[in-house]
Amino acid sequence: MTDQLRRLETALSDRYSLEGELGAGGMATVYAAQDLKHNRKVAVKVLHPELAAIIGAERFLKEIEVTANLQHPHILPLFDSGAADSFLYYVMPRVEGESLRDKLDREKQLSIEESVEITGAVASALDYAHRHGVIHRDIKPANILLHDGQPVVADFGIALALSAAGGRRLTETGLSVGTPEYMSPEQAAGDRSLDARCDVYSLGCVAYEMLIGQPPHTAATAQAVIAKVITDEPRRITAERRTVPPHVEYAVHRALAKLPADRFASASEFRDTLSDPKAAVAWPASVPSLADGDTWTRFVVKNRWLRWAMPLGLMLLGGFTAWGWFRPGVAPQPPLARFELRFAGPGGMAWAGSRHALAISDDGSLIAYTGADETSRHLSIRPIDQLQPNRVDGTEGALDPFFSPDGQWVGYATVTGLDKVSLAGGAPVPILEFSEPRGAVWEPDGAIVFGSASGLWHLPPDGGAPERLTTPNAGEGELLHSRPSILPDGRGVLFTIISGNLDDTQVAVFSSADGEITPLFRGLNPRYVETGHIVYGRTDNVLIAVPFDPVNLQVEGPAVPLLDSVTVKASGTMDFAISRTGTLVYLTGEVEGGSVVMVDRNGREQPIIEDRATFVSPRLSPDGSRLAIGIGAAPIRQVWIHEMASGTRTPLTFVGNNYYPVWSLNGNRVAYSSENTTSVDIMSMSSDGIGTAQLMVRSGMWNFPESWSPDGRHLVFREQDSTTQRDIWILSTEGELEARPFFQIPSSEDAPGLSPDGRWLAYASDMSGRYEIYVNSFPDPGRRIPVSLDGGTEPVWSRDGSELFYRNGPELIAVDVETMPSFRVRSREVLFEGSYALWPYHSNYDVHPDGRRFVMIKPFESIEARMVVVLSWFDELLRLMEDER
Repeated sequence: MTDQLRRLETALSDRYSLEGELGAGGMATVYAAQDLKHNRKVAVKVLHPELAAIIGAERFLKEIEVTANLQHPHILPLFDSGAADSFLYYVMPRVEGESLRDKLDREKQLSIEESVEITGAVASALDYAHRHGVIHRDIKPANILLHDGQPVVADFGIALALSAAGGRRLTETGLSVGTPEYMSPEQAAGDRSLDARCDVYSLGCVAYEMLIGQPPHTAATAQAVIAKVITDEPRRITAERRTVPPHVEYAVHRALAKLPADRFASASEFRDTLSDPKAAVAWPASVPSLADGDTWTRFVVKNRWLRWAMPLGLMLLGGFTAWGWFRPGVAPQPPLARFELRFAGPGGMAWAGSRHALAISDDGSLIAYTGADETSRHLSIRPIDQLQPNRVDGTEGALDPFFSPDGQWVGYATVTGLDKVSLAGGAPVPILEFSEPRGAVWEPDGAIVFGSASGLWHLPPDGGAPERLTTPNAGEGELLHSRPSILPDGRGVLFTIISGNLDDTQVAVFSSADGEITPLFRGLNPRYVETGHIVYGRTDNVLIAVPFDPVNLQVEGPAVPLLDSVTVKASGTMDFAISRTGTLVYLTGEVEGGSVVMVDRNGREQPIIEDRATFVSPRLSPDGSRLAIGIGAAPIRQVWIHEMASGTRTPLTFVGNNYYPVWSLNGNRVAYSSENTTSVDIMSMSSDGIGTAQLMVRSGMWNFPESWSPDGRHLVFREQDSTTQRDIWILSTEGELEARPFFQIPSSEDAPGLSPDGRWLAYASDMSGRYEIYVNSFPDPGRRIPVSLDGGTEPVWSRDGSELFYRNGPELIAVDVETMPSFRVRSREVLFEGSYALWPYHSNYDVHPDGRRFVMIKPFESIEARMVVVLSWFDELLRLMEDER
């Protein structure tokens, strides 16, 4: 039983006994129930909570009273309505039968006689309701129920109650009344002054589908359906089914006329014409053929606002039927809708850590995002017209999503390259092996431009080797070229230049003509949009727009603030995305950060560092008195030393991007990774911060220190290579610094750690298809010994070598081991579970020298990720730019 059903059952227990869910739609969930007072079967329809909150109980219940008085044999009556707990509901008879939708799904087409009979019955119900001042607004097969073979119309007047009670606040939720395939042109275009002819059109669509087997207008997306509803004439019925009598064809096509004045004035007139063979004589004069554009021409001429209402309406749709209404008697204004999507989870959603998390398809119908749960970071796709996202299997570790121009693929970055996954389904497909790509964008011809610490790169449409476009100027402190945005006709690329100080981050343009780079202004994450502006972020969470000439690559006017409170991550990434149709999506609020805690073997916590920050890879000194830890987000993360007794801390590094500290066995030095434009080097520094850093490893690859041997003669490190993934290497520290591979295999080996006696090396590897923990002898590999049973990452030895710890999702597992004369696992025990930060490549926790406590990174549980969607946002942008003038 769901939580909603349980709460609802409690709230309605004195009136109704709920028996289970019958179905759910875009606005409500329907439950089967027993009316306790009258001992009868009923259906209880409950508005979705977010919709109920927008509408409000008092207004909804007041408006719905109007529909309770409708009494007609073909109208499903309203038994009851009310508010209980936080729910708004109404009660109808439970029809023993099926809907017309079910019947059509099964039979596809109905006989001409049955089609006419059902259409006539529904028309009678509509005529009755129209004469009582009620318009249905959502006639479709799903709302026509068949009880003992007789049609009854459900949800009669509920649409009116919703629109009247919710008004523009309903529009802002992204929900509206109507279904694209059955909407009249005026309803689809946003006209609020709808009359009976709106329902006549919808019933004509239903009749057409019963005769032909599909609605008059179909397409792959809701936007395309709406476009056809407004612009295209439906195919002649007799072209598909020659047995349909001329007067039936005439009646249905007249009901489907684009201009309301060309339709039947009433539902009863439609009903009568269906059974009048003489009506066919009017066909040539009254109903246009497919080649006749007069109806549409007259519709647009008479309703001049449709010249802009249709494209703006399609932008507002964004993949679902979210339409605003105009106030009668007031010149219509372009519609705007704004709503939030909230995500809860242990410690909040990680939202790709410090990297970009959002993308939106060109047509605005799909949102891709990367988030994290307790076990992994992954890619999810959320159709904008659905409440639930679809997690994409096989995308663990996904970063920086981006859509292909044809809308068939979603690309994303990993730490080792670029991958893509088809929206039609299937496993991810590799695009390119490349260390740490930073943001990517597809060009119209299928080429890809992406950023990195080594600059911008261009990957040809057919693959092959990428071509470097730019190189960061290390002398000027440039660390990254990232977040590219393609200019029209391929004239150039906008991108972000990130340096050591985020406030100095610049937006620049690369010219395709001469290869020149021109800094434009301070800012981050530029996006050229079709209105002729660059939209970009500022480090104070403000989104800005500036006019830009994409031909001469020049700024043409002042910058104008558009909105504030857009999330800027510690890395300098501002999370927003804009579709070509004008839908804006962005993150707001805190989405990252955590604290450092000490956790005992029973899971009890004590704080070590309570400040909100981005922490990575804590390492206790050999005596446990100091903690080395990476603080901040790439590309400006630094290594700090925290004094455990006093709680004070000082930076060990100051410039660049430095992380993954590892103590020498005497505690005198700390080795760490230092990232530059071409590689990641291993440096070491005196742990007291005195003196200069010493270069230990520079290979042109990405290298990460992991563990010192007890005698100090070897440093075990991990090398990231595009051909062999992540491998374990050994650096000899005696005499000349020389490195050799421990072993190199096609899988990835991560988080290697030496036992205190220096005889065994533990590590995580995905050689089996998932990460498991293994042990090999050291310094010669010998036989590989499995340690974990059902997955494992981040192995860490106890200081006495009697235990080996590792993580499996939220679990911390202790393995009792024997290391002499050979290695043997004696037992395994889960010590505790917790939502502590995972980092499979490099152990993201450490063991205290006493073996009884563990330093863990704990994400803040109060973090709440909020994704904001703004439909038809281009119009707001233009208005704000015009106001500034």
